[in-house]
Amino acid sequence: MKQAVARVGKFLILAILALLPARAMAAVDLLPLHGTNEDGIHIQPWINETFKDVVDDMETASNDGKRLLYIYVQQGCKSCKKMHEINFRYPQIVDYINKHFYVVQFNMRGVVTVTDIDGMEMGENEFSSRSAVNKTPTLQFFPTDLTAVNGQHGIKAEAYRFVGYQKPEIFLNQLAYIQGEHFKTEPNFIKWYQGASDLISLDPVNDKDLDAN
Repeated sequence: MKQAVARVGKFLILAILALLPARAMAAVDLLPLHGTNEDGIHIQPWINETFKDVVDDMETASNDGKRLLYIYVQQGCKSCKKMHEINFRYPQIVDYINKHFYVVQFNMRGVVTVTDIDGMEMGENEFSSRSAVNKTPTLQFFPTDLTAVNGQHGIKAEAYRFVGYQKPEIFLNQLAYIQGEHFKTEPNFIKWYQGASDLISLDPVNDKDLDAN
């Protein structure tokens, strides 16, 4: 009899525990800062160093099952600094980027040679201008299918772009907006964001040292 009561009591406790809210996820540490290069441009170990040939980059991204993302920054850009020193320190954001996007970074004022889709070679500065990039940071997303570009270049070749800095959780959902190709049915991100039912929430992080940024 006592054993039966004990079993009932055990099952009752388990049932009650199952109804309780899940324990809050433990906060994870932020990723380390990686500083800047000799040109004052922020760097990340997961940003790809390529020959900056747009066709080659698109093909590499496609072969990896990812979408090509060009990020334009410049020295002294406070919003670029925030993106690198805040957003890119969240493991969840970096994991999402690495899973879905092939990233190449451009210095909007730089002179490294870039080969555009039509075969023209130019410096990063001219390429940025040709791509109608005049503010940083700019995130330029390309179609996943090279044939969709159809030989066009610059802004006509892209699938979508975001300009300026957004806080981490909004930034993560900007990436989800692109990954889910929601821009095809709702081209206004803000409208989509306000009405979406499947937004991604950021996991908690130990963010005490972000106050300095």
